[in-house]
Amino acid sequence: MPTAKITTTSADTAEVEPLVVRDGPLARLVFKPKIVNNDRDKLQPVKGKLVWQKRGRADVTDPWQDDTHFKLTTMKAGTGMQLQLSTAELFSLTQIVRGLYGKFWKDGHQLPRDGDTFELADYAKTAASLDALSNLADLLQAVGEEGFADVIRLLTDAKSSGLAIEAISKLQPDDLAGLGAIASLGALREALCLWEANKTNASEEFWQKAFQARPFVLSQAFSSPVVMLAGKSYVGGKNFHNKGGKEVDYLLRNTLTNHLLLVEIKTPCSRLLDTQAYRQGVYAPSRELTGAVAQISNQRDKLLKGFNEKRVETEDTTGQRVRLSEPRCLVIAGDTEQLADAEKLDSFELFRSGLRAVDVITFNELFAKIESLVSLLQMEQASNCTDSAASETS
Repeated sequence: MPTAKITTTSADTAEVEPLVVRDGPLARLVFKPKIVNNDRDKLQPVKGKLVWQKRGRADVTDPWQDDTHFKLTTMKAGTGMQLQLSTAELFSLTQIVRGLYGKFWKDGHQLPRDGDTFELADYAKTAASLDALSNLADLLQAVGEEGFADVIRLLTDAKSSGLAIEAISKLQPDDLAGLGAIASLGALREALCLWEANKTNASEEFWQKAFQARPFVLSQAFSSPVVMLAGKSYVGGKNFHNKGGKEVDYLLRNTLTNHLLLVEIKTPCSRLLDTQAYRQGVYAPSRELTGAVAQISNQRDKLLKGFNEKRVETEDTTGQRVRLSEPRCLVIAGDTEQLADAEKLDSFELFRSGLRAVDVITFNELFAKIESLVSLLQMEQASNCTDSAASETS
């Protein structure tokens, strides 16, 4: 594969030194390409002409001259001409063109600089990669969302994951960051769809499984980074007859301090307040809400009393180092849409703000945090796309 040498002829054009398609001692066929800023289509930056060249003797010092004696305009009716290329010559010509395309595309749709030289073979590979990406984009457009989901499932399948990991490891840091952002945004959107479709789902089992499959949702309820240590975790309390043990819905761990946090899940349909006012303008918390607070407080007490034993068991089985010091507890229950007026809103806020060591958050408040995060990621993604487009046109 030949080397391309560039001569800039204007702000929008650059000529490439003639590239040999068919060589001979006294005559040769060359391609004279020109790279241009094609405003009508940035994907078509190359044009050129095939030219016969001749010289008087087979001497490398003898210059080649374009053979321009024959002109198509002199042809008469009934006559014609043909230029036949061998498979090797046609392959060479296509690789030359692909290399020039690849150089233009990889440089962000910018013309090469005057005096630049580059190996066409390297940029022909770039063009092939870009073609593959374009074909993939067309494929994804054709198969739709469900088809794309099937592709992702195939990549994450145990049989294909090795190849996927190997390919991803070759991406640039910016590409990896973009891929991570897309995956995070997709997961958050899926969680929002789950919420929208199940706002009236009164099954605790459903929500416990939903949060266990999406622990990142629970992390939005805390100001510190957390991971799920266990679901339906035993925290102690059994008597001598091996009965009365306490289980918390979720046991989380602060990833920075290794301290434990407890989570109790109810449902969006759980009542937050009694339906009847306790006094004028005052509503008592519902039996279901106070029961959940009492339950997790009891679980917290059992965990504190039996922590040393549980810590040893945890370290032995999972290798996780855990600590416990006045653990925070979280109850997720209800929906503020139940609180139809200011008196109910105030009663609920006064109740939960007066609790010690237990936080209460409603389902719609939790998913509102997810929605805010989605909006933030979408704005960042749109900003990155705008910056990328601006760099291409600058």
